Amino acid sequence: MLKYFLILLTFCSYPLFAGNHYPLILEKDSYYPGGNFYHDENLSDFSFLLKTDWANDNETIYVWKGIERRNAAALTLSNTKILSSIQIEVGIFILTSDNSGVKLRLIGNDATIKSETPIPLDPSEISQTSMYKKGDNLYLLASGNLYEFGEELTREKIRLIDKYVFEVERSSSDPNTVVYLQNQSGVGFLCVFDKRDTSKKSSLVEISDNNKIIVSQDKIITISNPNFVNESFIQLYDKNNLQLKRSRWIESKPELIDITQFGDMSIFAYISRADDNITIHISLSDEIINGTEEEVVPISASVIEAMKLKIINDKIYTVFKNAILILTPEGDVSAYDYIPVSETNNQANIQVSQNKMILKDKKGSLILNVNENKYWYIYRYSDVSLIYIIPL
Repeated sequence: MLKYFLILLTFCSYPLFAGNHYPLILEKDSYYPGGNFYHDENLSDFSFLLKTDWANDNETIYVWKGIERRNAAALTLSNTKILSSIQIEVGIFILTSDNSGVKLRLIGNDATIKSETPIPLDPSEISQTSMYKKGDNLYLLASGNLYEFGEELTREKIRLIDKYVFEVERSSSDPNTVVYLQNQSGVGFLCVFDKRDTSKKSSLVEISDNNKIIVSQDKIITISNPNFVNESFIQLYDKNNLQLKRSRWIESKPELIDITQFGDMSIFAYISRADDNITIHISLSDEIINGTEEEVVPISASVIEAMKLKIINDKIYTVFKNAILILTPEGDVSAYDYIPVSETNNQANIQVSQNKMILKDKKGSLILNVNENKYWYIYRYSDVSLIYIIPL
């Protein structure tokens, strides 16, 4: 009887291993120090690498076809600083600053300058720049001003949407609305701009030192977090009327929290740390952020400092300083590998393209291969069997 009990235990008790015990396995492909890497298979087959030469005050844009670097063309901009960048179908937009002012340039897939648009900003005063694209328009946030550009980039096509803006959502697929946060003399406002009739709705909102905004279908989620505090205040609003539906504090930071809609499923996930215990919390309930029906996944104490969590399609990607985990919405671990990623910081962006996972920020870009592990169940079964049967 004892023998059969032990065999059953072999199939039912699985410690949280790392490495080849999961359906996916991660391996380091390449690292570009000081380079911002772009490749999005949904846009084009071309890759871009933006590198800064601090000694000579130059910026170089490398372009090649495919994700693997081969036969790269290069364009060097002398005495220039790239402030922000975004890849599109026909190339990459870069916001630059030089002695002649601030310009928005389109670099084509052949590494040549296709267009150049002056931006009415003082290079000496510009701060907090970011760009993103929705529909046929490009949006630029610079020095608290939010601009919209049409398909044809000319000075006449530039439109100032609003001032005192410090955070803009980038998750919504709705091309007709722009959701953003304003800070007017310390008072926070949640705003929705409708480009069809240039109308704006706004509502008071709690803001703090670190803020994040996410749009998921008809929901708007704002996340605020004071400096040096491991708690965030989450507020959920109805996008149509900006009515506050619910709110709660959770023990996490904005970069470790994400919400998305995948098909008919709302996925809410965050990483929490309490008394040196790290856990990943996942909820699939339509009543997201209500604190109920959460799947809690404990993580090994050997991982160091959570850096980022991002939900892409139906996978939850979590990055620690010495490890990366990929989970399903049900809380099952798909990959768990010890990979040092200290080259990047907690502002790193996570991107998935083909069978690659890309981590990038101003310090560099780390590219990982994500491969199927056909024999993962055999590895796990053999290790668990050794643990529980051999000692007898």
